Amino acid sequence: MRPVISLLFAVLFALPAAAQEAPTLAFPLACSLGETCWVYQYPDTDPGPGWRDYRGGKMSYDGHDGTDIGVEDIDDIETGIPVLAAADGTVFRLRDGVPDRIVTDETREATSRIGCGNAVLLEHGGGWTTIYCHLKRGSVMVAEGDSVRTGDPLGFLGLSGLTEFPHLEFQVRKDNQVVDPNATGLWATDEIARAYGPVVLHVGFAKQAPEKTRIIAGDYEPAELTRDGGNFLFYVTVLGAAPGQTLSLAITGPDGRRLAGDEISVDRAQILRTNWIGLRDISGLDPGTYRATAVLTEGDGGESSRTADVTLLP
Repeated sequence: MRPVISLLFAVLFALPAAAQEAPTLAFPLACSLGETCWVYQYPDTDPGPGWRDYRGGKMSYDGHDGTDIGVEDIDDIETGIPVLAAADGTVFRLRDGVPDRIVTDETREATSRIGCGNAVLLEHGGGWTTIYCHLKRGSVMVAEGDSVRTGDPLGFLGLSGLTEFPHLEFQVRKDNQVVDPNATGLWATDEIARAYGPVVLHVGFAKQAPEKTRIIAGDYEPAELTRDGGNFLFYVTVLGAAPGQTLSLAITGPDGRRLAGDEISVDRAQILRTNWIGLRDISGLDPGTYRATAVLTEGDGGESSRTADVTLLP
């Protein structure tokens, strides 16, 4: 969320301060971290014009206030993933009715006025608040003044407001000042800390150079392809790419023969990096099942990998 939106929240949701211990925070989304959801971005801890996350990495952007917990693609939010209260509290403010859509250059300026999208703000006493942004339109299931307990559902994960991928932006504030729960030990468990790091997130096949927004929209997930012309491409996205990593890509045919491959040295930090390899003419390939593999290796020996299969029809 950009600084102007942060200021709007400070004005709209100003609360009186009082002495009270910080709340212990439960994970605010009903998903399996590292398997069905991932942390895309963290609060910006750099006070200057640059940015860094709480570990000194680049999984943030300048002025970002929240911890962004996202799913793989838009199809995942259709099942209804509950957003959960991270601690006992009272519903202080909420908003619903903002449509779910990926922001574009044309809609960015107008959308920035409601950047948090559909949202719930909980007050926990002592000036502590938590904010839950980008909820699905029509999904908010609490009312102002309601008391909630840790783990109670507030709404569903969505794509409302100033967002380019389906996620929950979770903010923590003390006396309207941003607090990074990752850096201050507020989480009840260390699952977010253990999940930090790069991961091969999306893999799939396409007939044309894939666009990142369309990958997130789930547009390139065929189980079968026809051999009627076009490219034959295998794409991958890496969440949390950083220098020192190596991305190995390979496609093998029905007979196990390697048809294409590449070894890519990551040369810069990117929150979501996209690469692809492939062949120029799908019509010349034999029918059958093709397999592609992406392996991300870190300098310390850590590894993340995913495999995708597609069947070329006769």
